[in-house]
Amino acid sequence: MRNLKEFLRDFAGRRVLVVGDLMLDIYTTGTCRRLAPEVSAPVLNADQHTYYLGGAANLAANVAALGASVSIAGVTGNDTAGRQIREMLVSRGIDVRMLRMADDRTTITKHRFSSGGQTFLRVDEGCELPLDGHHAAHLSANLKQEWPDFDGILLSDYGKGCFVQPVIDQIAACQQDKSLFLAVDSKEAWRFRPLCPSMIKPNFEEAQVLLGREVSKQARITELQATGAELRERTGAEHVFLTLDESGCMVFSGNQLEAVVPALRVQNPQVSGAGDTFTGAAALALICAATPAEAATIGTQAASVVLTKSGTACCAPAELLAAGAPAGKDLAKNAVLALLEQARAAGKRIVFTNGCFDILHSGHVRYLQQAREMGDLLVVGLNRDDSIRRLKGSDRPVNSLSDRMEVLSSLSCVNYVIPFGSLKDDTPCSLIKQVRPDVFVKGGDYKGAVLPEQPLLEQLGAEIAFIPVVSGRSTSAVIKKIAAAQFRNGWATIS
Repeated sequence: MRNLKEFLRDFAGRRVLVVGDLMLDIYTTGTCRRLAPEVSAPVLNADQHTYYLGGAANLAANVAALGASVSIAGVTGNDTAGRQIREMLVSRGIDVRMLRMADDRTTITKHRFSSGGQTFLRVDEGCELPLDGHHAAHLSANLKQEWPDFDGILLSDYGKGCFVQPVIDQIAACQQDKSLFLAVDSKEAWRFRPLCPSMIKPNFEEAQVLLGREVSKQARITELQATGAELRERTGAEHVFLTLDESGCMVFSGNQLEAVVPALRVQNPQVSGAGDTFTGAAALALICAATPAEAATIGTQAASVVLTKSGTACCAPAELLAAGAPAGKDLAKNAVLALLEQARAAGKRIVFTNGCFDILHSGHVRYLQQAREMGDLLVVGLNRDDSIRRLKGSDRPVNSLSDRMEVLSSLSCVNYVIPFGSLKDDTPCSLIKQVRPDVFVKGGDYKGAVLPEQPLLEQLGAEIAFIPVVSGRSTSAVIKKIAAAQFRNGWATIS
């Protein structure tokens, strides 16, 4: 993956048009200490009202926050909420010349009431009727006139009336005159099939509607892997970014599954608006020639930022850079592999070693420190518990996999720890094939031995290095020493 800073520099020069349903999100918080006696409903003593951009306005704000030049097209009411949306968009540097404020419509608002971090009521208001002929014609005329000025178009369809058929037909005509990058985020993505979008972003529920069947949530990644052709047929999209909340994102290109990008772990996520953030960041990345997998990774990182914020929020470039930095050493394997791709693209030298590291001792620490000095990043492949039992006997390991991972991860010289080992293969070959290290490190006692990994390493062009073993330092020696001490102190069990 290209350096994230390079993508952010590319974002800054892009002109993007967001078209869709604009909303105002209102959050009222306070304290609830009693029920109303006349209706047995909670009484909220409100102490704060906060306003956020919602729907297409939130998507536009997120794209602008990442540095692009953004215009927005749509219709709000000519009312207090509509004027507030307009002012908030202008304050973010978003061009609102194509935003129409209609006297015969009321602006859509979503008003949430919460106390103690818990939302107990949402009140929705505003006109959700399809745009009439007059407003649709005005929007279409704007699209026709302004279309050639943009690098990409993002359609944000919340089903609130913006995308009537004449508007969709006008977008199709504009695409025919000048084909641009076109992203669609819609609850009814099939309606945009004639546009052959560059990208669509259904969530899990929307994907089930597109497929016309239910999918098991517990096994959804497995069950959805072969649905690329169906999703393409129903949407006409070149790339499908199927977001699955805590399960991450599946990326389909053409008829094939291209990548599964894991979600980044977030404590107590606030999900409102995160889909808009993902769409904006991923679309910008594609506009800037990212691969679909790179775009999904950037979208996931941006979404992880807003999931930590209250309300409907945006991700700033500095926050995206922080989210893209390594956040831990024992991440899910797919997340580590994605980060390694970024490091490789940035010219970093990746070192790999593997072992049981059952009882960590000074010999281990010196070995790992020297291994780290051979490159920029050190990845440690760690044998799973069953793997160790097969290799060393039923009384090993002394420490569980989770304990061994925690201890290794605490070392400053170790960047990532990935478990490996199965009944079919207890060698790290499969993991090496995925990590593709520049340097493979083993202890000096393996020098001259036949390594099962050697043919693969030679194929990958990896350097093989040996580090001398520290005399008298080994896990077996530590175990024997402990056993001897127990015996001398009368702790041995007599059978």
